[in-house]
Amino acid sequence: MVGAYGDIVGARANMPSPHYQWFMDKLLERVRESIAECCESAYASLDVAAAADMLMLDGAAQVNDFVKAREGQWVVDGDTLRCAAGEKASKASEIPSMRLIGEVLAIATEIERIV
Repeated sequence: MVGAYGDIVGARANMPSPHYQWFMDKLLERVRESIAECCESAYASLDVAAAADMLMLDGAAQVNDFVKAREGQWVVDGDTLRCAAGEKASKASEIPSMRLIGEVLAIATEIERIV
């Protein structure tokens, strides 16, 4: 999902009909999940206030509720939000980088032969 996430909050405030509320809530929930996944990849730790701003939440209490809903993927340590480091390491070790490099070089060699 790619786009201007702030526009979704603005659209939620200006809905043409109250019947859109459920759909907008689901869309905003998905946007927050997407932002949270990016934060997990980008930061080892993050200030709770910064996380609230990024996730478009109103304060530390809502950040704590969001963290509880993520079921152990994040830990609140005072005013700092920490990501589970073990999961990052396992994702990086799952990538077969040498095999991928070999395949890309083989494809490049084939393309060079064709051209």
